[in-house]
Amino acid sequence: MMPLVQKISRYIDHLGDSAWITELCGEAGVEPVLDAVSAILRQGEPLAIHNALTFCRDLGIHGVVAASLANAARSEMPKLLFPALQGCLYARPYPPAPRSPRTMGHLAPGIPARRDTRRVTRLSRHVRGRSLCRS
Repeated sequence: MMPLVQKISRYIDHLGDSAWITELCGEAGVEPVLDAVSAILRQGEPLAIHNALTFCRDLGIHGVVAASLANAARSEMPKLLFPALQGCLYARPYPPAPRSPRTMGHLAPGIPARRDTRRVTRLSRHVRGRSLCRS
């Protein structure tokens, strides 16, 4: 059986597959899955990070997975995922850096969990500005 980190790193093979996401979270649980995503972000390999962030966005948005699973994941993301995302803001190599604010904009608490590209783009710009400009 493939470890969670490897499964999530290869999410592109299951892009948008709600049954696969539900099965993965059902077998391992939401917290271990988000811990595995955080581990991928800390490893710093750009392709794996891209797949992991795409996975997180699909996991946390209603319409891709069941609302109950999306809500469960979104409730855990601020403590398990967002610290690793903030670390990616200053990532070297550069490619993960722009994806982090977009993912945080999609999944930040208090933001409706739905697909609305224009709204998410504005919100991700807001999150990026807030994260980079700490007082």
